[in-house]
Amino acid sequence: MPRQGYVLSCLAQATSFSDFAFQVNMTIVTGSARDGGGLVFRSSSNSFYRLRIGVDGSYDLVNQNNTVASGSSSAIKTGLNRTNVITVVAQGQHIYMYVNKQLIASVVPSPSRSRRAIGTTTFTVFKRPLLKNPSAQSRT
Repeated sequence: MPRQGYVLSCLAQATSFSDFAFQVNMTIVTGSARDGGGLVFRSSSNSFYRLRIGVDGSYDLVNQNNTVASGSSSAIKTGLNRTNVITVVAQGQHIYMYVNKQLIASVVPSPSRSRRAIGTTTFTVFKRPLLKNPSAQSRT
């Protein structure tokens, strides 16, 4: 369980994907309005992408420490005990981000198409967020 102000990721180290669709059902049952959860993908020892969906309806896509996309979306169910279906589709250099089957953003960041690991993550700012029954599906 993450402590205050920490990020906890769970990577499937034995995976190696380049083009994929990765989907999770995420329900945050405790935490504050600034907490969230999401997906980590194209992860290796020195680089990764991380999509965070906030309890407050915000989102951001980060590559290492650089923000690639951010904003808020009415597609995100806000508050605790609300399930959001989060999907990332990576095709070549294109990354498409969906919440509850609605496209919230698409980007073409600098090249990073090599095969890498995928996983899930939680974010806590003040309190510990808790994901209820996380489930993941991935297709290459």
